[in-house]
Amino acid sequence: MKIIINFFIRGKISFFEMLMGQIWTVLIKLSGGECGKNLRVGRGVKFKYGPSEKIIFGDNVYIGDFVIIDCNHDSKLYMGSNSYLSVGVFIASNKSISIGSSTLIAEYTSIRDHDHGTQLDIEVFKQENVSFPIHIGEDVWIGRGCVILKGVTIENKCIIGANSVVNKNLYYGDVAVGSPAKKIKSRV
Repeated sequence: MKIIINFFIRGKISFFEMLMGQIWTVLIKLSGGECGKNLRVGRGVKFKYGPSEKIIFGDNVYIGDFVIIDCNHDSKLYMGSNSYLSVGVFIASNKSISIGSSTLIAEYTSIRDHDHGTQLDIEVFKQENVSFPIHIGEDVWIGRGCVILKGVTIENKCIIGANSVVNKNLYYGDVAVGSPAKKIKSRV
């Protein structure tokens, strides 16, 4: 009986994710964006400013429960095929964020291509955002609770350990951990 109940619940969740994916696919395409086949979208996902023509998703993209995508209509967001955002990922794009194919981003990771200015004579909330694009390559695995900061390039095949803060570029196959993230070895 337990197997039947689990199968039924998983089936309902999967159906919901596919249905929400189809709805968001239509909305993204109607707004001029691009969306490949089989987008799956979990519960409580928010596109803060709605879809735009600068959102491009490849095939088989998964957006997990409670993900927030905070991309204004002037910013670009690209997610390659087979990329995966786990529960509670927060993406804030003011300029451009690209995530390569087959990249896995674990729960509660924050990816932000901007922050506030820091002039002493102006209150922080009144200052313009300082923005630099983020590029995350293909076949990258970003662990739970990481922070990816503006202007960072993470090349293909990198692995970033849980709770790391990436504020500098990582190169092909680097394995990095810490705050700030530092290379500890290369993938073999």
